[in-house]
Amino acid sequence: MEFTLNKSERLGRREFRRAKWKKRGGTAHFLLFKSRSEDTGKRFGVVIQKKIIKGAVVRNRIRRSVKEFFRLNKHLFEDCNDYYVRIVRMPGRVRWDAVSTELQALIAGTVKQ
Repeated sequence: MEFTLNKSERLGRREFRRAKWKKRGGTAHFLLFKSRSEDTGKRFGVVIQKKIIKGAVVRNRIRRSVKEFFRLNKHLFEDCNDYYVRIVRMPGRVRWDAVSTELQALIAGTVKQ
């Protein structure tokens, strides 16, 4: 199993705009969206609005935590799909264990049923 997040596995701005996204689930802080893709692999993206989280340092820290979750848990996601997580509200503490457990709860009920 490969634990990297290559450039081909990241969604670019163009892919965000072209895809037809469907909401797959949500928690208090995160929303998960999914879209079918022509590619054989799976691609991931993270969206955070400046209105919700003002400081760039905190925004980037949350973004890195979500990307790290994707990198370590690729096996939970289906091939030929694009996924992105939208951060809806600022988590109380930006800690890896809190972000990871909330994202695992989100994935458990939505991706593989």
